[in-house]
Amino acid sequence: MTIRESARIVLLNERDEIFLFRADGPPQDPALEHVPHFWVLPGGGREEGETWEQAALRELHEETGIADVELGPWVWSREKSIDLFGEVVLGRERYYLVHAGHRVITDEHQAEQERLHYRTHHWWSLDELRASGDTFFPLGLADLLEPLLAGQIPAEPVRLTE
Repeated sequence: MTIRESARIVLLNERDEIFLFRADGPPQDPALEHVPHFWVLPGGGREEGETWEQAALRELHEETGIADVELGPWVWSREKSIDLFGEVVLGRERYYLVHAGHRVITDEHQAEQERLHYRTHHWWSLDELRASGDTFFPLGLADLLEPLLAGQIPAEPVRLTE
């Protein structure tokens, strides 16, 4: 099975809102093929020769235009089989925390595939996440985010099961 390593960003603004992209169509998880749209964190595949941290910062810049931030700690990890463009791969993900303050988001550095995939974006408060009926990835995002917002950074990355 092909392995795809991805770095993702838990991007927070000055109001402790989390940044997410909305994508249309079913997510990469075949068990959720009935979901019409979903929300995801910025991030993507690690390129040959890149460290995880370099990949996280590159992806953040490419997808949001944000380049001048300090990468925070690796807070979550996930390993899961996913359907990526018609091929089942083993996704290995690391999630890094970034406090970005007030930022303007731009898509000028996105690849065409990202522009087609991401329909819109939004800064979500914890209360908005909890009240929404939408699907967020990783699953259980609000519960995962709450301790981070309270300043409880895990000593070791939390392993996500979904």
